[in-house]
Amino acid sequence: MPTLPLPPDAMASMLGVGLLLLFAAVHLLGGSARRPLDAAEARAAYRLAHPEDDVQDVVMADDGAAALLPLAAGCGLVFRLGRGTVVRRLEPGVVRAQVAGPARLRLLLPDPSCPRVELHLASAAAWATRFSAGA
Repeated sequence: MPTLPLPPDAMASMLGVGLLLLFAAVHLLGGSARRPLDAAEARAAYRLAHPEDDVQDVVMADDGAAALLPLAAGCGLVFRLGRGTVVRRLEPGVVRAQVAGPARLRLLLPDPSCPRVELHLASAAAWATRFSAGA
């Protein structure tokens, strides 16, 4: 049986240090920077996922991390997750909304992969009323 040039614990330490240096380099080169979502990107992402819906308006969150898209029945939600976007159609009467602060809206979704989304919106109270009314 061949012998290893280094003991396994030394090799594991070197691997760990190498991974940390790789993660630090990616972070310092901007790979982990948050990129804000814009209205055109939100509209395009929603249209790609749900081409049958007619999107008339896009309401951007104040921090640029998410967008609400009012529909004839319900609402669309697009938010940033890593470098990609997540798209959800929020059916009327399914989503529970809570005002979590003066300009924060928390949406409780019946989706185990995405149970809660928090949006920074100046009109949080109006949106919470809209969701509670089942629109």
